[in-house]
Order: sequence, then C-alpha cells, then structure tokens
Amino acid sequence: SCTGAEFCGFAMVETKGNAERVAKLIEELVVTPQPVRIHWTGCPNSCGQVQVADIGIMGAPAKKMVNGKKMAVPGCKIFVGGRIGEDAHLALEPTYSGIPLEDEELIPLLIKILKEEYKGVDRADDDISFTTIPRTPEATSLAAFMAAKALEPDEEEEEAAPAVKAKVAPKAEVKVKKESVPAPEAKKEEKKAAPAPVAKIEEKKAAPVAPVAKQEEIKKEESKKEIVIEAIDVSIPYMAAAKLAFEHSDKSMSYDEFEIKYLADSIRDVIAKRR
Repeated sequence: SCTGAEFCGFAMVETKGNAERVAKLIEELVVTPQPVRIHWTGCPNSCGQVQVADIGIMGAPAKKMVNGKKMAVPGCKIFVGGRIGEDAHLALEPTYSGIPLEDEELIPLLIKILKEEYKGVDRADDDISFTTIPRTPEATSLAAFMAAKALEPDEEEEEAAPAVKAKVAPKAEVKVKKESVPAPEAKKEEKKAAPAPVAKIEEKKAAPVAPVAKQEEIKKEESKKEIVIEAIDVSIPYMAAAKLAFEHSDKSMSYDEFEIKYLADSIRDVIAKRR
C-alpha cells in the first residue's frame, strides 16, 4: 500500500524495489517453519502498517562510515513482533533504528531476527525446493560475507579484552612490591638503633648552668642602672618640649601615649650623656 519515494513526497526510501529484492535474498538464505510477513513503509505515516507485521521496515535516516567519515545514507527502522487476528499486538516502538538499506547491513540483521524470533535456519546451498533456479550470485556472495563476519571477533569482545589485561597487570606489580618490602624494614631498624642525638641534647641543656660568676656580674650591672634611673631628676621641664614634639609628630598615638614614650626616650638620653 506504500508507493515509496518514487511516487510519494513523504517517503524517505524506495519501498517496492527494495521489498522485492530483500524478500528474494532472504528466501534463498533462510527457511522458516511458518510464513513470515514483512511490511514496508516509506515514512512514519505507516501506510504499509509496519506495526502489525511480523517484521516491519520503515524508511528513516541512517549513517555509515565512508572514507573515514559518517555520511547520511538511506536507512530504516525495524519493528518486530506485530500480530493481527484474535491475539493482535501492535509493535509501536522500533527494535532497531538507523539501519542502512544496503544488503550487507540489512540482510544479516533480518536473518538474525528470523532465527531468533521465528525459528529460522540456514537454507542448504543446493536446496532449490522453493524455486526452479539455483542460488543467485547475490545470495551466494551474501552467504560468504556473513560466514566471514561470523568468524570475526565481536566488537564487545575486543573492547573487553584490553580491560581484562589491564586488570591482570596490576596484580603482577603488587607481587613485586610485596617481595621488595623487607628492604625498608632494615632501614627502619637502623634508624631506631641510633640514639646518639640524645646525648647532644643533654649537653646543650647543661651548658648554660656553668658560668655562675657572669650571671652575678650581670645582676650587679642591672642594679646599678636601676639606681642611676632612680637618681635622675624626673622634674626636668619636658612638658613643653613633649607638647611641641607631639604637634610635629604624625599623631599615630594619643598624647598620653606619646608623652610616656617621650619621657622614656628623654631618660635614656640623660643616662647616655652621664655615661
């Protein structure tokens, strides 16, 4: 019921020719115990009713690597499991999306669905019970392509292999580290067996006690200074000079603080002159 891109402006892909080509190739490669209905539609309007088909193919955007770059190509979404009749079911969500319509991409996926969902099996090379002619070259090349691809490791296995190696490598490093542990222990023992610095600390503490005579001389000199300070006539007329000095200062302190400091400085000057 879908005319495809050849006659409809909404369709994203050509449906009639693709449907005929894909059906012939699948029939040559796979056998199913019951007939399987494959519906094609060119756009989400779903004139081909892909939601009720065993396998529904809807035209949709797709990308493929071409010369190292992802390029837009004709593609499709694939709906699986629709049914009609008493046990009707609508496959409203696509099972696969962004699948290019090229035979190498689409046919192997459809064969996989037929085997997993509809008990399909590979058809023998010499089985021509469904036709009067031998297997076509296109089907033969596709069968060889799928057989070669089956022998290649899956991308998931290739990604998992380096991860396993990465997990194993650190174990060997841990063993090496464990074996080399005794060496640091010997160094710790050497550090513990060196109590020499204790004696030096004791000597330093005992050193200041020796010169008792010098301490007495220092005390006598300090007492003399105190006597000299007490003997100084504090009634020196410094008040006027203090106020004058305060006026010329940066006034970073109060006058009372400045006066105390000025008095102390004056006393020191008097003591210095008398010496």
